[in-house]
Parts: sequence; structure tokens; C-alpha cells
Amino acid sequence: MYKSFLAIKWLLYKLKLLQSPRKGITLLQKPEKIFLENTNLLYAFAPTGLDIGMVRETFALNQIKVVHKVNYPDKAGDILVDEQFIFEIGGKSKKQSRSADLENYFIIADDWDFKVGNKIPIWLLGLLY
Repeated sequence: MYKSFLAIKWLLYKLKLLQSPRKGITLLQKPEKIFLENTNLLYAFAPTGLDIGMVRETFALNQIKVVHKVNYPDKAGDILVDEQFIFEIGGKSKKQSRSADLENYFIIADDWDFKVGNKIPIWLLGLLY
């Protein structure tokens, strides 16, 4: 019984909640997204059939949250960093969404080698850690 309690406690510690930037009592509401701490845990629980988008978002969140405050954006995008920059995460062919005509809007792209315009390769996030 105690071992199962420790396993549950460990798993809850490894969950990362992505919430909108809220204040006061609204912080107690359910989060918009729930992530595991890193991609290794994703592959440990489900070695096959993972959604590559979830893996990309988990990696980006894991790397950015070390040095920045990360929230869920109210508008377009996947991640709001320091309540200022909006990042959308996707593959090589990811395009800017129409509702995101913002100055601080960036696309984090997988299978991309160098920065072009507002498109940043996902491997650069690994340098933040």
C-alpha cells in the first residue's frame, strides 16, 4: 500500500500543468493542458503510437520552463512565455495561424535546421537547459 502511494506521489510530481495566466481564486480551476515532465516518460508509458505533436509540445515546455514562466495563451498558439511571447509548435510545414497577427508570435518547428523569419528550429530550445 505504501509503495503504491509513493508511486502515485512520484507520478503527480512528474506532471506539469499548463494554465492561463490567472490570478486569485481562478488559479484553482482545472488546467488547459497536462503534460508529463519530459519526453522520456512519454516513451516509457507508451513506447509506440505516440502523437508527435504531444512529444514536440512536451519537449518545448520542458526546455522553456527551466528559465521562463510558461502559461497557456488566451489567444492563438500553444505556449505563452513570460506573458509576452506566443509560441506555436509544429512540424516543418507549420504555418502561422490567421488569428495570430502578433508581433511576439513565433513558430517552433521540428525538422527545421535554421531560423527563418518567425520560424525557430526546435533543437535550439535544447540550448536553454
